[in-house]
Amino acid sequence: MSLSRRIVFLIGLMPALVSLPAMALENGLARTPPMGWSSWNSFHANIDENLIMSSADALVSSGMKDAGYVFVNIDDGWVGARDSAGNLQPDAAKFPHGLKALGDYIHSKGLQFGLYTSAGPQTCEGLPGSLGYEQADAAQFASWGVDYLKNDLCSAGNLDAHLQMDIMRDALQKTGRPIVYSMGTGATGGAFEWGAEAGNLWRTEPDIIPDFRSVLAILDGEADLASYAGPGHWNDPDMMEAGTPSLTLAESRAHFSLWCILAAPLIAGNDIRSMPAEIQSMLTNPEVIAVDQDSLGMQGRRVSQGNGAEVWVKPLIGGNLAVVMLNRSESDQAIVLHWSDLGIGGSKTAQARDLWAQNDLGEISDGFFAVIPAHDVRMLKLVPLLSLTDAIANRNNSETVRVYFSKPVDPQSAGIPAHYSLDHGVRVISATVASDPNVVVLNTSKLNGVTPYGVTVQNIFSLATPDAAPLPISSNSSVLIRRMRPVKKLRGKVFGSGKDYKKALDGKTTTVATSAGGPLLTGLQLTRKPKVLTQIRFFPAPNSDVQALLGARFETTEDGRVWQVLYTVNQAPTPGQFNSVNLFNLTPFSAVRFNSVNSGDAKGNGAMSMGEIQFFGFNAE
Repeated sequence: MSLSRRIVFLIGLMPALVSLPAMALENGLARTPPMGWSSWNSFHANIDENLIMSSADALVSSGMKDAGYVFVNIDDGWVGARDSAGNLQPDAAKFPHGLKALGDYIHSKGLQFGLYTSAGPQTCEGLPGSLGYEQADAAQFASWGVDYLKNDLCSAGNLDAHLQMDIMRDALQKTGRPIVYSMGTGATGGAFEWGAEAGNLWRTEPDIIPDFRSVLAILDGEADLASYAGPGHWNDPDMMEAGTPSLTLAESRAHFSLWCILAAPLIAGNDIRSMPAEIQSMLTNPEVIAVDQDSLGMQGRRVSQGNGAEVWVKPLIGGNLAVVMLNRSESDQAIVLHWSDLGIGGSKTAQARDLWAQNDLGEISDGFFAVIPAHDVRMLKLVPLLSLTDAIANRNNSETVRVYFSKPVDPQSAGIPAHYSLDHGVRVISATVASDPNVVVLNTSKLNGVTPYGVTVQNIFSLATPDAAPLPISSNSSVLIRRMRPVKKLRGKVFGSGKDYKKALDGKTTTVATSAGGPLLTGLQLTRKPKVLTQIRFFPAPNSDVQALLGARFETTEDGRVWQVLYTVNQAPTPGQFNSVNLFNLTPFSAVRFNSVNSGDAKGNGAMSMGEIQFFGFNAE
């Protein structure tokens, strides 16, 4: 007899989770967040060519270039006037050799040249802007060798920000020169909703100022914008104040960590020519920068907050996670990191590394605790290990044990009987990976119905994936074998349809909705709570936009009001293949739903395109 009985329903849902426009700009640039330096935060309009050249020199000599900071961005204050032909000319007193020569110098250092303009008639400093001159200015910028353009929104008045940014985008594309396009939209215009269509990065918040309260205010504004960011298109919380004299070292470290967890552009704003050694070391920490530059391109999100203590998490390539534990209060705070907040799924154990201390913390199980000083952070990288999450014997079968793992297992190492030990001398005769790659079926010598048994697993590895090496089994993978009997029926209502759902768990697929144009069916409200629900699997249809599943989450609720995140999809699933969410030892719940990170109503509407969700339920003996 099979240990699992399932209900399956096809879901016809919203065609995408990530809120990107249908025609996002694809110029091949900024596949990871841009890194560089800008003149504005430290010097405002008090700039000249000597300052820019010496700052370019400092990027190289300080090691910042080698760390990834390649853009030298001249902000507002460079324009002199337009000549009789209408061409922009630099201020001759500040830039006597012109911007073409300055760009050549920057390029000679192996760096890239960034420049500033405004979409309005004037810049923020009252100098000529690009309104009405977009094509001519874009051609001029290209002739000077510009690699990055910041288009501000000063003096724009009632102009349509989206339209104005599109005009400059088209002008830049006509030049034929690859130019990263940064849009200085600030908090106006809702640029995150259309930014990916117009440019590579867009400002989302008011201007940053050298005050930690400004950093935190901007951080709060970014909390719900993760779904808009991705390779080639980034939310821009503004240039960094990290390393400026107004911030303490702890505040600079927190600021830098949070920008990295946000997958934000890292544009330094301090005076890099004379920065202290500790600031130089902070800004070039390779492990922290790697979080920002991770090729998966997902922006982090806040998963818990209270009394000034916050936890932010960013999915990384290979199923790994970066975590920032932030203390925004004025005194030391004890912060607890719960696995359930991170959406790790069935994994109970992770290898942890402290990215600022640059030391390994070893295996940690179920969570992490730290006391964080005021205005400071702890930043970790977590590699969820393969772990043994459950073991189940059917009540009517005294010889077969199904062992559940947190990840798909390597059939070779998982198929060796000697890698499993059962209590009381019970022998493992054979071990076989089931059709579900997270499950191994053990055939054993007879188990009696009274004695409690445990199973210990060692020397097993996860199944290797293209972007991650196989992970070893956690060193403490041992669980008690539970005796279960299959649920006969799950009853309830399917969200979005209003229809009663009374289907037997007979192992067959049950179709409720079959087209993407059908009702929004995102979960199941149960009439009777299962005491144990061991697994949920989702199956994106071959024509689904599977990339849009990144960041989606499974949630349960006890009372229909407070939803708890069980698991977050950290990698795009493969069309036509199941992705399992193993759920063990849960508090009984009344409903389960599949939901997006930043949207969805009380019934979870806003999840994924057409596919299946399967529930595997058991009642505990």
